Amino acid sequence: RIPKTLYTSVLAAIHASESRKAGQIYAECTDPPYNALAHQDGLGVTQDVIELLEDDTQDAPINLLFFNGMHDLVCNHVGNEVWMEKLEWKHQHDYVIAARYAWRSKVSQAVSGYYKAYENFALLKLLDSGHMVPMDIPDIAKEMMQIFMHQTGSRSFNTHIQDIQRYEKAPDAACPVCSATDCDESGTSVDEVSCPDCPTCASELAATSDNNNDDAQARPGLEIGSIVIPQSLVWVVLILSLMSTILTCLCARPKTTTSHSRVEMSSGYHDDEDGFS
Repeated sequence: RIPKTLYTSVLAAIHASESRKAGQIYAECTDPPYNALAHQDGLGVTQDVIELLEDDTQDAPINLLFFNGMHDLVCNHVGNEVWMEKLEWKHQHDYVIAARYAWRSKVSQAVSGYYKAYENFALLKLLDSGHMVPMDIPDIAKEMMQIFMHQTGSRSFNTHIQDIQRYEKAPDAACPVCSATDCDESGTSVDEVSCPDCPTCASELAATSDNNNDDAQARPGLEIGSIVIPQSLVWVVLILSLMSTILTCLCARPKTTTSHSRVEMSSGYHDDEDGFS
């Protein structure tokens, strides 16, 4: 039984003392909270997240931490990670190429998750946990919240940087690039001199694509490395494999039994005097 002084102080700390006065008792996955918020289901919070990230009315930025168990089959971490990288806020590009870290928690003395952040936007992927992170790894979840709330000095998720560099593909050095000072939006230079296509050689890329298509049409078939297998040979192999499978199935069928014989099938148990075995 939890002492009264303990849970009342916890309720006060999370500004939920009114719930006790209203007679509300916590239970997992109950219907009343869901029903009360059902009208919000499916509306999305993307714009709300952007407004929080870019809110400049506060004395300090509002820090957002998204944490996800890497064994979560309900809201998988891959989808959440992609959503965060595609979020159209003012530092989207900087977040995409931000450094990644392995977080070594003091509780486990081992790598407990992987962290990535830029400014006030952060993602923490946690090992050995599913949808209910505090239930699966309570001690590590507690340390995570302590670090997030009081991130000072050595108390951070940036314990081991990962040697992963992510940069957007640079334009081909052989292709001319128009700068904003040289060309207007239509691609014409300010001094009425013809300007190359911006931002890179679109015409050259199109020509290369056409050449590749011509090569593919000239060499029909299955290409494995430098070897091209004709399509006709591929079809012959597929047909022979199908015929072999059919013959195998026909030969494996049980023979027809007579009235004086029977086929005994093993069903995984024997019905004898001792019961199932």
